[in-house]
Amino acid sequence: YTRVTLELDAPLQHTFTSVGVSPRVVVDLEGIDLDPTLRDLVAKVRADDPYIRQGRVGQFKPKVVRLVYDLKAEVTPQLFALAPIA
Repeated sequence: YTRVTLELDAPLQHTFTSVGVSPRVVVDLEGIDLDPTLRDLVAKVRADDPYIRQGRVGQFKPKVVRLVYDLKAEVTPQLFALAPIA
């Protein structure tokens, strides 16, 4: 499996969509602005990842950052949030 993890110090509102025509997962992170840490997140996708072809990130609209992961094949993504512990 492949896991993308975002660690924050507060809960984050998010939505996601899985697009099957050109397999991709789109995640909108609400209430934040694009910063260097998020911008660098997509560079962490390795070429030999079995599922993710590439990632992109951008400021979708004010206070909404969009992550897009183009996939190598259709998958059944799971997106969940865990409560911050520290």
